[in-house]
Amino acid sequence: MAGAATTQAMSNPRGRPSAYEAPFPFDGSQSSKDRILGWVQGAVVEGESLLKSNSGYNFVDASRRIMADWGFDELPSTLSKVSFNFVKRDARDLIATLANPRPISTFKTDNQLYNFQADVLNKCYLAWYIRCNVDRSIRKALQYAAVEGTGYIMTGWNPGYWGTGKGDIELTALGVDQVLPLGISPDNWDLQKAYGVIIRRQVPVVDVIRRYPASAADIAPDGESASWWRRMFGGQRTVSATPHNTFGRDRGFRDVDPTGRAIVTVYDIYLQDASVNNSQQEMIMGVPGSPWEYHVPYYGQDLPTGVADPDTGQPLMRKADYYDARVYPYRRHIVCTNRAVLYDGPSKYWHGQVPIIKFTLDDWPFEYCGIPITREPAKLQAAVTSLLRALDDSENAKLRPPIGYDRNRVDDQTARSFDPRMGGQIIGMDDVTMGEMFRVLLDPTYFQMGQNTLQTVQWMRQVGKELIGLPDLQNLQQAAQIPSGDTIEKMGELAGPLANDMSRNMEAAMRDLAEQFKALCFEFYTAKRRFTLLGPDGLTPEDYDYDPDSLVPEIQNTAG
Repeated sequence: MAGAATTQAMSNPRGRPSAYEAPFPFDGSQSSKDRILGWVQGAVVEGESLLKSNSGYNFVDASRRIMADWGFDELPSTLSKVSFNFVKRDARDLIATLANPRPISTFKTDNQLYNFQADVLNKCYLAWYIRCNVDRSIRKALQYAAVEGTGYIMTGWNPGYWGTGKGDIELTALGVDQVLPLGISPDNWDLQKAYGVIIRRQVPVVDVIRRYPASAADIAPDGESASWWRRMFGGQRTVSATPHNTFGRDRGFRDVDPTGRAIVTVYDIYLQDASVNNSQQEMIMGVPGSPWEYHVPYYGQDLPTGVADPDTGQPLMRKADYYDARVYPYRRHIVCTNRAVLYDGPSKYWHGQVPIIKFTLDDWPFEYCGIPITREPAKLQAAVTSLLRALDDSENAKLRPPIGYDRNRVDDQTARSFDPRMGGQIIGMDDVTMGEMFRVLLDPTYFQMGQNTLQTVQWMRQVGKELIGLPDLQNLQQAAQIPSGDTIEKMGELAGPLANDMSRNMEAAMRDLAEQFKALCFEFYTAKRRFTLLGPDGLTPEDYDYDPDSLVPEIQNTAG
């Protein structure tokens, strides 16, 4: 938060935000809180509207049902409920193949002064990748991407990752509903170039209170869940505390599903706020003493150029321009719930990006959301299920065909207890020579199915694999085992276009992940931490200058 900066000081050159931008930063007043929370509600609706305009997003509900094998209880009990969920199996195979990239780190620099830093950065990346099970986080993001069309990884620093006072870089996988773009261009659908991005998560109330103790009185469960975000189920969306039974079974809350009573929806909003310091005084931003503390000169302030006048020897000055005087050069960060503003200030991350990495497996330029890989083989899945059930019903009908009986000779109870599928049944009869007491009502050939039914099922199964590109990826995986000099050529021959396409998407996402890791490592991995992690190899000559907590070399002290 800005120190003594006023709202006027943080205004943009026009003097106020436009109708398309977030209100002024939270100043603690009720009116400011109402303006920000009202804007957030409208921004959430805007982001949801963008998602709903995508065909891939509108298939997510059906895609989830395919993964869960839902809907079979609607059939009559007399019909087959057999199911062969090959779409789920193929999706698992594809995800398992893609989610196991080798942790190769190739940070390089063209400046020899930074060679030590690049080497340490590579070692830190490999150690972090293995220690923090990064591949498992990538797997979760790909699971979202496969089933929901789009998956995300949120990067960040968790100060208690390994316990109190033992932090590390943390990755959190998110689904398509949890990231809402604002003011994003359809030319490239680039989240980093959007005006804003809303990240919404369900967090235990106690965790939020521990993080923002000053706002504890305003933090309460809101009864929301991811299912309500997708409108899959109805239900109560609000939770109200009751004065009775505070320590009883209901713990002070009524009419709320137990899974949601201790959960609150938290919004992390990252904005490219264009505010400029017009206060005529320098502003201090961020938490004092933290890595993200910085000073903002006011617009027009005299700044040293670093060059001296050759005649007088006096330092030459220049006026601070728009870029110098930006209040939020690394983005503005708002943290809030549906009823409280918890934080409104600068983002703490040096990379200056939205801490989100997007993963898609089937993307198209005319849609923001990717297409779930389950959508193409879904109809084949339904056809296979229908054929298998028909085959199951056919075989069962042959063993238990519909039967008629002579009411004059067989009582109803005996007739209903008779089952032609069960051997060893004994039925008493007065005269076994006078006609049939039971008779099959339909010709047995009625229950015969085509001889190629199973072949058709196998064909559909294979086509379903091809639709999602699984054979291509399996070929690529096998090609990687070829121990010869022409390995790369063989991989190119065996890997089909779909495999190459998905691999390129993965490469782009992993590159973005590495870029954010680089900034987080520089910002939070101190010399002590690197020495603990890597031993003496984790230190560089620059760690012995006046600022041992920084990986960035102090050029003046290292020259020569």
